[in-house]
Amino acid sequence: MKIKKEIVLGILCGLLVTCIWSGWTVFSRFGVKSTLNSFDITAIRFAVAGTVMLPVFLRHRFMGLSFKQVCLMAIGTGAPYSLIAVSGMHFAPAAHAALFINGTLSVFTMLVAYLWLKQRAQLSQIQGTFLIIAGCTAIVWEGLHHNITGQWMGHLLFLCGSFILSSYLVASSNWGITGRQAMTIGPVTSLLVYVPLWFFFGETHIWELPPTELLFHGVYQGIIVSLISLWLFTKAATFLGATTTAVFMAAVPTVSLLMSMPVLGEYPTLMNIAGVVITTLGILIASGLGLFWFQRIKLMVH
Repeated sequence: MKIKKEIVLGILCGLLVTCIWSGWTVFSRFGVKSTLNSFDITAIRFAVAGTVMLPVFLRHRFMGLSFKQVCLMAIGTGAPYSLIAVSGMHFAPAAHAALFINGTLSVFTMLVAYLWLKQRAQLSQIQGTFLIIAGCTAIVWEGLHHNITGQWMGHLLFLCGSFILSSYLVASSNWGITGRQAMTIGPVTSLLVYVPLWFFFGETHIWELPPTELLFHGVYQGIIVSLISLWLFTKAATFLGATTTAVFMAAVPTVSLLMSMPVLGEYPTLMNIAGVVITTLGILIASGLGLFWFQRIKLMVH
């Protein structure tokens, strides 16, 4: 038997995105805990990514996309999403960012797909949703119980970021957005709109960074996260579908939690660990892990 090439590529793309996004939460949190703020990190990201993709944009323009499509891509893959998500990291740890953004991604994907495309949810998705909510609630409760100042604000921003990203995920799958379109529209529109506003009106600490650290953020945020992972993310959604792609995000909270300990010195409490475990299990159920391995691939085998 031979598995279709598209399925294999979709799986590989999903795994690579998981690794990159785990690093993104940790390194973004590292930036806002040191010298940078969320405006700086967003500006670095899209100044680099937008400049790299500007020649492609000048040659192909909007690549046949409608105004509505361009706007959604600019929001979901550009400065608005990044600014909201990274702003939450001022208030809450990296592991929380990974948990709320990636943990609720499958939930919001299911809701957006139903409201927009009238795709009915499966029983496993509904069951997984309850576990995801339970896991996130445990994290929220601990922050409120111990009166951790502002942490709830970080959680709220992460949820907003997850909703924006899930909307793009559903749209890219439904519209058949290509990797080139995804890599070009969001970064270039952010370069042309957001970066000038940041440069002239933003309060920045970017010039206080050591050159090596600035280079690292530029390469990781601008190239690896904005371009490579976005292309991989879009390809995974195209090959596997929006809901199945979300299953690969299940590992991001755990990997981010493990990375944040040596890099950030952020060690989880027992409640944090419980929240990650419960949410991860919920993601796996809600994203249809069993369906993915035993039905979808089986149908694609010939």
